[in-house]
Amino acid sequence: MSLYFDEARGRWRWQFKATLDGQRHRSSRLLPRGWSEAQARRYDEQETARTYARLSTGKRVSSVPLIDVAVDLYLRERVPQLRDGLNAARNLAHLFPDYQGRGMDEIGKVARAYAKAHAGELKPATIRQRLATLRAAASYALKYHSIGSKDWIAAMPMPSVNNARHHYLRRAEVLMLARAISDPPTRAWVLLTFATGSRPGELFRAEPVDGGAAFLMPETKNGDRELKPVLPRFRRYARHWPMPHDYTWHSRLFREARQAVGLDHIRPHDLRHSTASALTDAGATLKQVGEVLGHRTAQATNRYAHLYTERKSALLESIFEQKPKRRA
Repeated sequence: MSLYFDEARGRWRWQFKATLDGQRHRSSRLLPRGWSEAQARRYDEQETARTYARLSTGKRVSSVPLIDVAVDLYLRERVPQLRDGLNAARNLAHLFPDYQGRGMDEIGKVARAYAKAHAGELKPATIRQRLATLRAAASYALKYHSIGSKDWIAAMPMPSVNNARHHYLRRAEVLMLARAISDPPTRAWVLLTFATGSRPGELFRAEPVDGGAAFLMPETKNGDRELKPVLPRFRRYARHWPMPHDYTWHSRLFREARQAVGLDHIRPHDLRHSTASALTDAGATLKQVGEVLGHRTAQATNRYAHLYTERKSALLESIFEQKPKRRA
């Protein structure tokens, strides 16, 4: 039997046993954890055929690795280290019926077929996020295990998404929102998100240093460590860290407060955008805004370029709002 389930290891094992021209040939391979019987049998058919071809012709037969192999490596080695590993695993689980048993040279076809099949069912951002996770798995397998090809990965289409939100709060509105929150730690989180221009989730997990003079972000969205300075008037709020409850609990209080003050459309991340808006009003350049927000590239900050256009328009408009002085 060329395929059997190894009970001790909890995985399928592929075996090859044959005698060709009087010579015995033996090979064995433990298949990735989590493979179904259907996946294992498909691999068995393909690999057994390739092995026979190689032995009979004496030539090396190209063996295209399966997408399943790359995903299995990514799930076992990389996902546990990710901050949002659970979501990454879920994304790959959604894609499993589409990529199972398919070769990595077909990853572009898999991505196109998935995007087309779910175009009217899922939001473009959801499709893009799931395909991006699959691409990350393929890239990981190529980089650390030399499995796959850059050309195969480059063939994956990524749906265009316009996620830009343009909801900005004025300073008075942020204070009004904060006052509507009865829980001190949640109120501190809201105020410091705006006062530092931090991503809410990163600030939530950050560590105050030097008595609250700054917050250390161990790992930002860019994968870097970042130190966010805190103005003296806000440093007293650092005493609430670490947050006493999880992110979901504090987010619920945020939603209740926004509803109470008539700001139902506002999300925690909009506080960070509001910081950028306040900086432009104060005369900061686009480059300076990017430095405060911790953007790695200018492209990331360009989403706020329209704020400068609006500010210039307002300045020009002020010329004509002034009443001409009468000559004596």
